[in-house]
Amino acid sequence: MTRPIIRGAVYPSVCPLVYRKGVTSDLAAAVLAGGASRRFGSDKALLSLPDGRTLLAATVEKLRRLSTEVLLVVDRAGRYAELGLPVREVIDRTPGAGPLGGLHAALSAALADRVLLVGCDMPFLSPDLLAYMADLPRTYDALVPVSAGRSHPLHAIYARACLPAADRLLDAGERRLQALLPLVRTREVPPEEWERFDARGLSLFNLNGRADLARMQAVWAESQP
Repeated sequence: MTRPIIRGAVYPSVCPLVYRKGVTSDLAAAVLAGGASRRFGSDKALLSLPDGRTLLAATVEKLRRLSTEVLLVVDRAGRYAELGLPVREVIDRTPGAGPLGGLHAALSAALADRVLLVGCDMPFLSPDLLAYMADLPRTYDALVPVSAGRSHPLHAIYARACLPAADRLLDAGERRLQALLPLVRTREVPPEEWERFDARGLSLFNLNGRADLARMQAVWAESQP
């Protein structure tokens, strides 16, 4: 059954641009880092940022501001053990199942009933935007930002209630998170909400190819005094 999309509310522009929420234990956070990075040409998680950290380490640091339970979903045990990250490793037991398989692994392993899911290739994640999303009323199964008519399911929060639909999709050979959204109660976060925390939408930006790396470096350069 296809479920309706729940549109986000429109908030007045006087709302604060900075949103601070304390670290919580009722929401897990998970980083998907089990991909092969074929289009990028090297492991995106190990990309060295201008400040010397790896992209994966920087992502974990941001998620730890939001949750006491940070999961690292990988395709094999110990893949990033040398980084010594403060995470709980979760092995994706369905190799080749893509992001949908990674979400299934995270929801199955999490102690909390909801999981904030991000990719390991998102250099500009906004902790304020993520905290805002985490604090919204939990009347949804999936909470997903949208931009220019496109949803961003790798910058989203999912409830454990998504597991049955994810199971059916995986059994049918589906790998895309996009396919899950019509099957569960999805609440969109429209631009008029997220732009208050991230006017340029950089939190939604991810590294797919080398051209994206050039854009990332340009944004970093802009931020320097």
